[in-house]
Amino acid sequence: MPGASQLDAIISLMAQALQNVRLRHLDGCFTSQGQAYQVLPRLRERVYFSAHDLLDQRLASPAASIYGDFDLVMCSNLLFYYRADIRGLILDRVGRSLRAGGYLVTGQAERAMVEQDQGLRALAPVTAVFRKADKQG
Repeated sequence: MPGASQLDAIISLMAQALQNVRLRHLDGCFTSQGQAYQVLPRLRERVYFSAHDLLDQRLASPAASIYGDFDLVMCSNLLFYYRADIRGLILDRVGRSLRAGGYLVTGQAERAMVEQDQGLRALAPVTAVFRKADKQG
């Protein structure tokens, strides 16, 4: 399982996307180090990393999560290795594992592939961060 330093590296890579985050949220969740941001320890302790075979039809989500309902799924540099029909299956599984309003982060090269998914919308034109629609009603 990746550790806290790997979470910090991921956040550092997302520094450009964080430029659109309100300052009060940045101050409450991160410390800045130049152009990079580091997650505060109190948040880092609440993050769980897991690996999951997205093509295994026996499991809906990683075993440790039981039901899925994730706030954030990182799926970077994976989708472009698969045919369009398999990408669709993967995106469907990821979409079902996200809670309403949850986020999917992909690689920039996969942005166009995910934009075609009806259940996810891009947060900002220059990022590959997508948000699942909130539940309606």
